[in-house]
Amino acid sequence: MTTTRTTEVQRPHHGSGPQARRGVPDPAAAPLAGPTPASGRWRAAAAGARRMLPLVVAYVPFALTIGAEVARHDDPAAAWAGSLLIFGGSAQLAVVQLTASGSAVVVVVATGLLIHSRLLAYGLSMAPRWRGEPRWFRLLAAASLIDPTWAMAQDTFSADGDADRRPDSDALARATHLGAVATLAVGWVAAITAGVAVGPGLLAGAGLELAAPLCLLALVIPRAATPAGAAAAAAGAVVAGATAGLPAGSALLLAVVVGAAAGRAVDQRRDERREPPSDRSAETPGADRTPATEVDQ
Repeated sequence: MTTTRTTEVQRPHHGSGPQARRGVPDPAAAPLAGPTPASGRWRAAAAGARRMLPLVVAYVPFALTIGAEVARHDDPAAAWAGSLLIFGGSAQLAVVQLTASGSAVVVVVATGLLIHSRLLAYGLSMAPRWRGEPRWFRLLAAASLIDPTWAMAQDTFSADGDADRRPDSDALARATHLGAVATLAVGWVAAITAGVAVGPGLLAGAGLELAAPLCLLALVIPRAATPAGAAAAAAGAVVAGATAGLPAGSALLLAVVVGAAAGRAVDQRRDERREPPSDRSAETPGADRTPATEVDQ
Protein backbone atom coordinates (compact mmCIF):
# COMPACT_ATOMS: atom_id res chain seq x y z
CA MET A 1 0.00 0.00 0.00
CA THR A 2 1.45 3.32 -1.06
CA THR A 3 0.79 6.55 0.82
CA THR A 4 1.13 9.95 -0.76
CA ARG A 5 2.67 12.74 1.30
CA THR A 6 1.95 16.34 0.42
CA THR A 7 4.23 19.11 1.44
CA GLU A 8 2.72 22.49 2.18
CA VAL A 9 4.74 25.35 0.77
CA GLN A 10 4.84 28.44 2.92
CA ARG A 11 4.27 31.48 0.75
CA PRO A 12 5.37 34.92 1.89
CA HIS A 13 2.70 37.18 3.29
CA HIS A 14 2.69 40.44 1.41
CA GLY A 15 0.58 42.43 3.87
CA SER A 16 3.24 42.83 6.54
CA GLY A 17 6.24 43.85 4.45
CA PRO A 18 7.65 47.29 3.82
CA GLN A 19 4.68 48.22 1.63
CA ALA A 20 2.42 48.24 4.68
CA ARG A 21 4.74 50.74 6.34
CA ARG A 22 5.56 52.82 3.29
CA GLY A 23 2.01 53.44 2.12
CA VAL A 24 2.74 52.50 -1.50
CA PRO A 25 0.87 49.98 -3.65
CA ASP A 26 1.67 46.40 -2.63
CA PRO A 27 2.68 44.32 -5.66
CA ALA A 28 1.14 41.07 -4.44
CA ALA A 29 1.85 39.40 -7.73
CA ALA A 30 5.44 40.68 -7.99
CA PRO A 31 8.38 38.35 -7.25
CA LEU A 32 10.43 38.79 -4.13
CA ALA A 33 13.50 39.66 -6.18
CA GLY A 34 14.24 41.15 -9.54
CA PRO A 35 12.98 44.28 -11.23
CA THR A 36 9.49 45.57 -10.62
CA PRO A 37 7.28 45.51 -13.74
CA ALA A 38 6.97 48.87 -15.47
CA SER A 39 3.19 48.80 -15.03
CA GLY A 40 3.63 48.60 -11.27
CA ARG A 41 6.01 51.57 -11.26
CA TRP A 42 3.63 53.64 -13.37
CA ARG A 43 0.74 52.84 -11.01
CA ALA A 44 2.89 53.87 -8.06
CA ALA A 45 3.86 57.13 -9.80
CA ALA A 46 0.20 57.85 -10.52
CA ALA A 47 -0.61 57.22 -6.84
CA GLY A 48 2.07 59.72 -5.81
CA ALA A 49 0.68 62.28 -8.26
CA ARG A 50 -2.83 61.87 -6.83
CA ARG A 51 -1.54 62.35 -3.31
CA MET A 52 0.34 65.52 -4.25
CA LEU A 53 -2.46 67.09 -6.30
CA PRO A 54 -4.43 68.56 -3.33
CA LEU A 55 -1.27 70.25 -2.06
CA VAL A 56 -0.59 71.69 -5.52
CA VAL A 57 -4.08 73.18 -5.52
CA ALA A 58 -3.46 74.69 -2.08
CA TYR A 59 -0.21 76.26 -3.35
CA VAL A 60 -1.81 77.94 -6.39
CA PRO A 61 -2.59 81.28 -4.64
CA PHE A 62 0.98 81.51 -3.35
CA ALA A 63 2.35 80.75 -6.84
CA LEU A 64 0.10 83.45 -8.34
CA THR A 65 1.52 85.93 -5.84
CA ILE A 66 5.07 85.05 -6.90
CA GLY A 67 4.06 85.30 -10.55
CA ALA A 68 2.73 88.81 -9.98
CA GLU A 69 6.05 89.82 -8.41
CA VAL A 70 7.94 88.24 -11.31
CA ALA A 71 5.85 90.28 -13.79
CA ARG A 72 6.90 93.50 -12.00
CA HIS A 73 10.60 92.58 -12.09
CA ASP A 74 13.02 94.35 -14.45
CA ASP A 75 14.12 90.94 -15.77
CA PRO A 76 11.04 88.70 -15.66
CA ALA A 77 12.76 85.79 -17.41
CA ALA A 78 15.51 85.60 -14.77
CA ALA A 79 13.02 85.96 -11.96
CA TRP A 80 10.81 83.25 -13.49
CA ALA A 81 13.79 80.87 -13.78
CA GLY A 82 13.89 80.73 -9.99
CA SER A 83 10.69 78.68 -10.08
CA LEU A 84 12.80 75.56 -10.63
CA LEU A 85 16.31 76.77 -9.74
CA ILE A 86 15.24 77.87 -6.25
CA PHE A 87 12.15 75.60 -6.02
CA GLY A 88 10.89 77.24 -2.87
CA GLY A 89 8.17 79.87 -2.69
CA SER A 90 9.33 81.91 0.30
CA ALA A 91 12.95 82.04 -0.86
CA GLN A 92 12.03 82.87 -4.45
CA LEU A 93 9.65 85.64 -3.39
CA ALA A 94 12.31 87.19 -1.13
CA VAL A 95 14.99 86.96 -3.84
CA VAL A 96 12.72 88.50 -6.47
CA GLN A 97 11.74 91.39 -4.19
CA LEU A 98 15.32 92.06 -3.06
CA THR A 99 16.76 92.05 -6.57
CA ALA A 100 13.96 94.31 -7.75
CA SER A 101 14.84 96.82 -5.02
CA GLY A 102 18.53 96.80 -5.98
CA SER A 103 19.89 94.99 -2.92
CA ALA A 104 23.46 93.76 -2.95
CA VAL A 105 24.12 90.26 -4.25
CA VAL A 106 25.53 89.19 -0.88
CA VAL A 107 22.32 90.24 0.86
CA VAL A 108 20.16 88.46 -1.70
CA VAL A 109 22.12 85.20 -1.49
CA ALA A 110 22.33 85.29 2.30
CA THR A 111 18.58 85.88 2.63
CA GLY A 112 17.73 83.02 0.27
CA LEU A 113 20.06 80.63 2.09
CA LEU A 114 18.69 81.68 5.47
CA ILE A 115 15.11 81.04 4.40
CA HIS A 116 16.08 77.68 2.90
CA SER A 117 18.15 76.68 5.95
CA ARG A 118 15.20 74.69 7.28
CA LEU A 119 15.87 72.22 4.47
CA LEU A 120 18.95 71.09 6.40
CA ALA A 121 16.64 69.73 9.09
CA TYR A 122 14.48 68.08 6.41
CA GLY A 123 17.53 66.44 4.85
CA LEU A 124 18.79 65.13 8.18
CA SER A 125 15.40 63.61 8.92
CA MET A 126 15.30 61.86 5.53
CA ALA A 127 18.90 60.57 5.60
CA PRO A 128 18.08 57.30 7.44
CA ARG A 129 15.00 56.73 5.27
CA TRP A 130 16.94 57.15 2.03
CA ARG A 131 19.93 55.10 3.17
CA GLY A 132 20.63 52.42 0.59
CA GLU A 133 18.72 54.12 -2.21
CA PRO A 134 20.57 54.63 -5.54
CA ARG A 135 22.79 57.69 -5.71
CA TRP A 136 20.84 59.18 -8.62
CA PHE A 137 17.66 59.03 -6.59
CA ARG A 138 19.22 60.55 -3.48
CA LEU A 139 20.60 63.46 -5.52
CA LEU A 140 17.29 64.09 -7.26
CA ALA A 141 15.27 63.71 -4.07
CA ALA A 142 17.57 66.08 -2.18
CA ALA A 143 17.38 68.69 -4.94
CA SER A 144 13.57 68.59 -4.86
CA LEU A 145 13.22 68.42 -1.07
CA ILE A 146 10.83 71.14 0.04
CA ASP A 147 7.92 71.32 2.49
CA PRO A 148 5.30 69.26 0.56
CA THR A 149 7.75 66.69 -0.81
CA TRP A 150 9.26 66.22 2.65
CA ALA A 151 5.80 65.74 4.18
CA MET A 152 4.92 63.07 1.62
CA ALA A 153 8.31 61.34 1.87
CA GLN A 154 7.74 60.85 5.58
CA ASP A 155 4.78 58.61 4.72
CA THR A 156 6.30 56.94 1.64
CA PHE A 157 9.65 55.73 3.00
CA SER A 158 9.98 53.53 6.07
CA ALA A 159 11.77 54.97 9.08
CA ASP A 160 13.92 51.89 9.67
CA GLY A 161 16.18 52.48 6.68
CA ASP A 162 17.85 49.26 5.57
CA ALA A 163 15.75 46.90 7.70
CA ASP A 164 13.71 44.35 5.75
CA ARG A 165 14.25 46.05 2.40
CA ARG A 166 12.94 44.46 -0.78
CA PRO A 167 13.85 45.48 -4.32
CA ASP A 168 10.23 45.69 -5.45
CA SER A 169 9.12 47.87 -2.53
CA ASP A 170 12.12 50.19 -3.01
CA ALA A 171 11.28 50.68 -6.69
CA LEU A 172 7.63 51.41 -5.90
CA ALA A 173 8.53 53.90 -3.17
CA ARG A 174 10.87 55.72 -5.54
CA ALA A 175 8.22 55.79 -8.26
CA THR A 176 5.64 57.13 -5.81
CA HIS A 177 7.95 59.91 -4.68
CA LEU A 178 9.02 60.86 -8.20
CA GLY A 179 5.39 61.01 -9.32
CA ALA A 180 4.65 63.41 -6.48
CA VAL A 181 7.72 65.55 -7.23
CA ALA A 182 6.89 65.78 -10.94
CA THR A 183 3.29 66.79 -10.17
CA LEU A 184 4.44 69.50 -7.78
CA ALA A 185 7.08 70.85 -10.20
CA VAL A 186 4.69 71.03 -13.16
CA GLY A 187 1.84 72.53 -11.14
CA TRP A 188 4.10 75.02 -9.36
CA VAL A 189 5.74 76.35 -12.55
CA ALA A 190 2.40 76.47 -14.37
CA ALA A 191 0.77 78.49 -11.57
CA ILE A 192 3.68 80.96 -11.40
CA THR A 193 3.52 81.34 -15.19
CA ALA A 194 -0.21 82.02 -14.93
CA GLY A 195 0.53 84.71 -12.34
CA VAL A 196 3.00 86.33 -14.73
CA ALA A 197 0.44 86.23 -17.54
CA VAL A 198 -2.36 87.65 -15.41
CA GLY A 199 -0.11 90.40 -14.16
CA PRO A 200 0.01 92.29 -10.86
CA GLY A 201 -2.86 94.58 -11.80
CA LEU A 202 -5.51 91.88 -11.92
CA LEU A 203 -4.19 90.24 -8.75
CA ALA A 204 -4.21 93.46 -6.72
CA GLY A 205 -6.62 93.32 -3.83
CA ALA A 206 -7.19 89.59 -4.22
CA GLY A 207 -6.03 88.92 -0.66
CA LEU A 208 -3.12 86.75 -1.82
CA GLU A 209 -0.98 87.95 1.08
CA LEU A 210 -2.63 85.10 2.99
CA ALA A 211 -1.35 82.55 0.47
CA ALA A 212 1.78 81.53 2.38
CA PRO A 213 -0.05 80.91 5.70
CA LEU A 214 -2.71 78.91 3.84
CA CYS A 215 -0.03 76.70 2.28
CA LEU A 216 1.41 76.09 5.72
CA LEU A 217 -2.01 75.14 7.06
CA ALA A 218 -2.44 72.66 4.20
CA LEU A 219 0.64 70.84 5.47
CA VAL A 220 0.06 71.21 9.20
CA ILE A 221 -3.62 70.35 9.60
CA PRO A 222 -3.42 66.68 8.44
CA ARG A 223 -0.50 66.04 10.82
CA ALA A 224 -1.92 67.95 13.77
CA ALA A 225 -4.26 65.01 14.42
CA THR A 226 -1.41 63.10 16.09
CA PRO A 227 -0.04 64.13 19.53
CA ALA A 228 3.45 64.69 18.11
CA GLY A 229 2.11 66.73 15.21
CA ALA A 230 -0.05 68.86 17.49
CA ALA A 231 2.89 69.52 19.82
CA ALA A 232 5.15 70.46 16.91
CA ALA A 233 2.54 72.79 15.40
CA ALA A 234 1.80 74.49 18.72
CA ALA A 235 5.47 74.97 19.63
CA GLY A 236 6.31 76.25 16.15
CA ALA A 237 3.42 78.70 16.16
CA VAL A 238 4.44 80.13 19.55
CA VAL A 239 8.07 80.55 18.49
CA ALA A 240 7.13 82.05 15.12
CA GLY A 241 4.89 84.61 16.81
CA ALA A 242 7.47 85.50 19.44
CA THR A 243 10.30 85.93 16.90
CA ALA A 244 8.35 87.66 14.12
CA GLY A 245 10.60 90.73 14.33
CA LEU A 246 13.80 88.83 13.51
CA PRO A 247 15.46 89.09 10.06
CA ALA A 248 13.82 87.26 7.18
CA GLY A 249 13.99 83.51 7.59
CA SER A 250 15.26 83.51 11.17
CA ALA A 251 11.84 83.16 12.75
CA LEU A 252 10.91 80.34 10.39
CA LEU A 253 14.15 78.49 11.11
CA LEU A 254 13.69 78.75 14.88
CA ALA A 255 10.06 77.67 14.60
CA VAL A 256 11.04 74.60 12.58
CA VAL A 257 13.79 73.60 15.03
CA VAL A 258 11.66 74.08 18.15
CA GLY A 259 8.63 72.43 16.58
CA ALA A 260 10.67 69.41 15.49
CA ALA A 261 12.18 69.10 18.97
CA ALA A 262 8.75 69.25 20.59
CA GLY A 263 7.33 66.61 18.26
CA ARG A 264 10.35 64.38 18.83
CA ALA A 265 10.00 64.70 22.60
CA VAL A 266 6.35 63.62 22.44
CA ASP A 267 7.29 60.65 20.24
CA GLN A 268 9.99 59.58 22.69
CA ARG A 269 7.61 59.71 25.64
CA ARG A 270 5.09 57.64 23.70
CA ASP A 271 7.76 55.06 22.80
CA GLU A 272 8.87 54.82 26.43
CA ARG A 273 5.32 54.13 27.54
CA ARG A 274 4.99 51.38 24.94
CA GLU A 275 8.18 49.58 25.96
CA PRO A 276 7.52 46.02 27.22
CA PRO A 277 7.92 45.55 30.95
CA SER A 278 11.27 44.32 32.20
CA ASP A 279 11.80 40.75 33.29
CA ARG A 280 11.66 41.78 36.91
CA SER A 281 8.35 43.56 36.58
CA ALA A 282 6.98 40.67 34.54
CA GLU A 283 7.51 38.16 37.29
CA THR A 284 4.30 36.74 38.65
CA PRO A 285 3.84 35.98 42.32
CA GLY A 286 4.58 32.36 42.91
CA ALA A 287 6.55 29.87 44.96
CA ASP A 288 9.66 32.07 44.95
CA ARG A 289 7.86 34.56 47.17
CA THR A 290 6.76 31.96 49.73
CA PRO A 291 8.60 31.71 53.04
CA ALA A 292 11.72 29.55 52.97
CA THR A 293 10.68 27.50 56.00
CA GLU A 294 7.54 25.46 56.27
CA VAL A 295 5.88 24.00 59.34
CA ASP A 296 5.66 20.21 59.25
CA GLN A 297 2.30 18.84 60.06
